[in-house]
Amino acid sequence: MPNVKPSAQMGLTSLVPALFVFLLFLFFFPSSLWGQCTNPTISLPDVSIPVDGDVANAYCVTLTFDPMETGLPAGISMDIWHTWQGDLGIWILANGNYLNIVQRPGVLESCDGGCPCGDSGDLGTQANPATYTFSDAGGNDPELGMSPNGGSYGITADDGCGLGTPGINSFMDLWDTFDPGEEISAVLCISDHAGSDFGEASNITFLFPNPVICGCTDPIADNYDPVASVDDGSCTYLCPSFGTTINETNYEFCNGEERVLTLSVATPTANGPVYQWTGTNGGTAFLSNPGASTTQATIPASFSGIIQYTATITDVEGCVEFATAEVVVNPLPVFSILGSENLCAGDSLDLQPDRMADNYLWSTGDTVPLLQVRTSGTFGLTLTDATGCSFADELTVQEYPLPLPRIQGPTSIYVGEEVNLRVLETYAEYQWSTGGTTQLITVDSPTVYQVTITDENGCPGIASWTIAEETGYKLFTPNAFSPNLDGVNDHFYFFSDRRSIEQIVQLQVFDRWGGLVFSNANFAPDIAKEGWDGTRSGKLATAGIYVWSAVVELVNGEQVALQGDVLLLGGE
Repeated sequence: MPNVKPSAQMGLTSLVPALFVFLLFLFFFPSSLWGQCTNPTISLPDVSIPVDGDVANAYCVTLTFDPMETGLPAGISMDIWHTWQGDLGIWILANGNYLNIVQRPGVLESCDGGCPCGDSGDLGTQANPATYTFSDAGGNDPELGMSPNGGSYGITADDGCGLGTPGINSFMDLWDTFDPGEEISAVLCISDHAGSDFGEASNITFLFPNPVICGCTDPIADNYDPVASVDDGSCTYLCPSFGTTINETNYEFCNGEERVLTLSVATPTANGPVYQWTGTNGGTAFLSNPGASTTQATIPASFSGIIQYTATITDVEGCVEFATAEVVVNPLPVFSILGSENLCAGDSLDLQPDRMADNYLWSTGDTVPLLQVRTSGTFGLTLTDATGCSFADELTVQEYPLPLPRIQGPTSIYVGEEVNLRVLETYAEYQWSTGGTTQLITVDSPTVYQVTITDENGCPGIASWTIAEETGYKLFTPNAFSPNLDGVNDHFYFFSDRRSIEQIVQLQVFDRWGGLVFSNANFAPDIAKEGWDGTRSGKLATAGIYVWSAVVELVNGEQVALQGDVLLLGGE
């Protein structure tokens, strides 16, 4: 079946009856006839490479021809300009065989890149390239040097670099390696072996024995060329119009619900039409009967995107027409409302969507993206985008009363005394004016303390507590004691309020003649065993009055000297 080239395609908004053209393919595409119907050009930039026949190191083009049409060429022709002919190499690789054509004119067996460089003469000029032919029946071996003005030459023999294939000494030797009538493909390579020189080869063509005039050779084609000797695959044929129409060319809607569309084409003048519907973006799978003139497309609720539905109509002659319909399914502007669900009494909060849209409509009637809320309630928002698609969401806000925290602690302290302040209730967060963040803190200064709390609803509350400064100290000393081991008043020691006194720096007890009876240092008050137990040198002292002296350190670091007397009862 011939391939088809349509002259027009059914559009989205209008359908124009049109003639369609198709191409008859014989054996080749035009692009496959390089060397037969197309004469290529090879640029020759400067590079230094060895004489090794590696196509990766050379500048090559593939030349293809059909010997049934052209005959077997006995040579090749090209227009060349090059700044140093001794830098040039030309060879052909075909069917795995090498044919050496030119190899560094003017120098033998120079196989590596670089110099010796051979004949320094130029070939043509950039403005006026010279034409050179190389053939089995040509003239001199081009390796002896070539005329700068062009000319006809034979081909070189292998000069020792191993480029040629043994037994392949002519173009005809090379073609004999192909089967009779087989299409021939040959890679022509030109290499630049030394540095500092460059050029170009153009209008490269084989020297065919038969005339090669490319064109359409089929008399029934609309572009038949009576003088063409080689068919280049360009023949075109006229197709009749089917009068194709389609019921609808454009559908557009929002996703979120299933849609069933009817697609139908009419071809009143088509001869035995065959229909085939296809859809891009996975749309073919949505069709109920893609091989009929009328089909249904069931678009799933979850789908969004663009589907191009195309009906391809082919008649019995192989002529083709197309009709298209575009289905645009726009996604819904899905969003969520951003904002707290908890509102503290007397406060306000902001609600807004997490995406932008063209239009906003709140349940309050507001049409701005940001809504300020001051009361409890359910707040709905509908967004509409530029395609007209809408989506709705809502958020319920609950109002909560402000918490009333209470602080527990002493109302006065001595400077340097450590006491605890505690919030009676449990909350989510605490922030004291001291920097503390826990429910209980320890302080040591008389001042005003404040705490800001946050409850589980995110609402704040504030409370403060004032601690006044206490002065002086409270220390009590007994004036008598009885160390009779009855567990009552057995020791002479100091009693305190357990707040104002840091320690007893020193306590000494003397008899009435000034003799030291007892001594202790650096101990806490209110501990009986740290005081005097009424003994002297391990024996119970004589009953009577004893004198004591002491140094007491207060909690603020101040030291106070005290003295007095005490009556020992029940002694010896």
